[in-house]
Amino acid sequence: MIFRLENSIRNYAWGARDGIANFLGQVNHSTEPEAELWIGAHADNPSRVWVKSTGPECNAFNQAILLNDFIAAAPNALLGADVCKRFTSRLPYLLKVLAAGQPLSLQAHPTLEQAQSGFDDEERRHVPRDAQTRNYRDRNHKPELIFATTPFEAFCGFRSVSETIDSFERLGQPLLLPLSRMLRAEPNATGTRAVLEQLLVTPTQSQRQLVEQTLAAAEPGQSMAGPDQNHLRWIAKLGRIYPGDVGVVTALMLNYVCLEVGQAMFLPAQTLHSYLSGVGIEIMASSDNVLRGGLTPKHVDATELLRVLTFEPMPPPIVTPTTVSPGERAFLTPAADFRLSQIQLGRRPSDNPILSHQWEPFGPELLLCSEGQLNATAEGQLPLTLTRGQSVFVAADTRSVLLEGHGTVFRATVGTA
Repeated sequence: MIFRLENSIRNYAWGARDGIANFLGQVNHSTEPEAELWIGAHADNPSRVWVKSTGPECNAFNQAILLNDFIAAAPNALLGADVCKRFTSRLPYLLKVLAAGQPLSLQAHPTLEQAQSGFDDEERRHVPRDAQTRNYRDRNHKPELIFATTPFEAFCGFRSVSETIDSFERLGQPLLLPLSRMLRAEPNATGTRAVLEQLLVTPTQSQRQLVEQTLAAAEPGQSMAGPDQNHLRWIAKLGRIYPGDVGVVTALMLNYVCLEVGQAMFLPAQTLHSYLSGVGIEIMASSDNVLRGGLTPKHVDATELLRVLTFEPMPPPIVTPTTVSPGERAFLTPAADFRLSQIQLGRRPSDNPILSHQWEPFGPELLLCSEGQLNATAEGQLPLTLTRGQSVFVAADTRSVLLEGHGTVFRATVGTA
């Protein structure tokens, strides 16, 4: 069966005034920025699912219960036996609409093994799960993919060592040049790790001096064309938002990425990154494990971050979509926890646009409509209409789903890896 969902918005300081409201076709009447719309069964903020009240005379979906409680009552039917076995009877992914009005912290997420060992270690040391200094809130990893619904900017993954050296030396500040020499001595992942460690463990006053010098050089260069133009533009902004934060300098070591509308990128575990601005559809393994490295007033555990990160350079991790059937393209990643695809109906500039799409679910699914009006029908069930911002949960025991109409739907499923 298909069940309609109600979802909650989370208000964080870095959120946008109207990004999520615009996506939903609404107006934000709150004075707080809206950062994330959560769609899923994460225990911190589960969606509510509309079901029928008990009783032989009741045919309407007139009762809302938490999706995680709903799943717990019938996991095999709702998730499927395979997903129950692979992911201990829980929905393994979380779907979000994310709106960054200000930059998020520099952060990374652990591998599954790192999360399990880190969580168990903090449990043994009796670190409260709600403590500000706690690194691991659960035993899960958190690979993630972001699809841009507006232009979306980010820093993601370490640049090549030569690019970082060139950036440090072009700025030419006395406190940056020793970092450049460290990289020239070891132009590899070991050198990159050593430089980041130096930045993180430098005394606070020295960090402030380093940031001030970097900003002094970045401010006049941000308006000039060149290989560092976007880095300098953002470094100048970051310096104003997070004065004295050494993450301003760390950003010079990372790739700058600007996703165009319709592009997506995948962030595997151990990847240092920061979302800077824009609105996107995000899907991730269902976890809340975050290790921060700067651009935040929150706890930074330098030792644990350095243990978790990978320091090998990487290109911007753009994911090229794969057409899996007419009207549907998937953003395939190595993540076993999730897969995201985009279904577009009635949009072909031809005489024969695709107006319907049918498939057999291979596990629990979430459908989120971003535009238009479509009907979602399961066998033996009346159609549910989906308009902008509306979402549904598709149970794993649903034989088939038929989508008809004009519009765009994002389909979240379990990965096949």
